[in-house]
Amino acid sequence: MDWRRILDDCEAWELQDGRSNAPGNYSKMLLAFLALGDTNNARFCWQRIASAAAATPELNSAFLKSVWVLVEALWKQDLSKFFVAARSTQWPPDFQPFVSHLIDSKTKHSLHLISKAYSTVRLEQCAKLLGMDKSSVATELQKLGWAVEGDNVMPAPLREDLGEKEDQPTIKQLDQLAHYVVHLEEKHLSEIKVDPAALIDTQEEKNNGNRSK
Repeated sequence: MDWRRILDDCEAWELQDGRSNAPGNYSKMLLAFLALGDTNNARFCWQRIASAAAATPELNSAFLKSVWVLVEALWKQDLSKFFVAARSTQWPPDFQPFVSHLIDSKTKHSLHLISKAYSTVRLEQCAKLLGMDKSSVATELQKLGWAVEGDNVMPAPLREDLGEKEDQPTIKQLDQLAHYVVHLEEKHLSEIKVDPAALIDTQEEKNNGNRSK
């Protein structure tokens, strides 16, 4: 799919018309920005949509807002939220191929970075990075020839790398993956609930134990 051409067509439409089939054209524009890794311009595009919504009521559609969920997820580096939203939303039949292609592109990109950045990675981490449950992701990774032993995954070189020759990831790409991993770790820690009273009791027991020695 030629996302650059799709983006050029949408931008030409916005300059020349900007009204006919606005939700569909703006949605394609947002997806094109995401496919090209340009979340900044996707956000600027959304700001233009919000400004035009008063004069063009159809821009307040639930369909367009569903696309914004994908933009927001990638902007916040939340791959899990992106994949869940993209796969669970009921997209119009004529729009589904665009979303499916974007999902496939982001999945391959994530696998590419994981395979280059890690010799061993946790299965749970892969599941979150790909927006899948552990059982499903284990099956898919094994199909790629990756070794899965318990909760550990040993990535192997991909047979095809985004349809192009296999290059080493750039510093920017590795930094992006690092941010994804940090985001997941922070999210995991925030979900751990600690009972302050239990901590106090544990500390008192430890202190009593030390005094009795």
